[in-house]
Amino acid sequence: MRGDAPVSEQPIAQARALGASEDDIDALRQQLRQQQQASLVQVLPENWHAVSVFVSMSTQWIWDSGKRRGLQFASVPMARAEHRAGQFVVPLSKLMQQLRVLEGAALTAMEG
Repeated sequence: MRGDAPVSEQPIAQARALGASEDDIDALRQQLRQQQQASLVQVLPENWHAVSVFVSMSTQWIWDSGKRRGLQFASVPMARAEHRAGQFVVPLSKLMQQLRVLEGAALTAMEG
């Protein structure tokens, strides 16, 4: 995503409704772009397939006592079917290894 990528217009509209000047609007737009840039992550091409499948599985967490415990890997074939095209599709055995790494990192991040 580039710095000139569109930002959410909702905060801009709200600022206008509250009487913000065009200078304030420009400053807000710049701040929103900076926040957008700060939230970006790079994904190596060889990991793109796994990240795509992982994101597709975002509703497949197993919960226990109010905490996420891991992914429901039985749903991998369905999520994988959505992402079969592309240059960097990996075999299921490698995909599962990558998904376990992503799962572990996500669980660590959500606990912290």
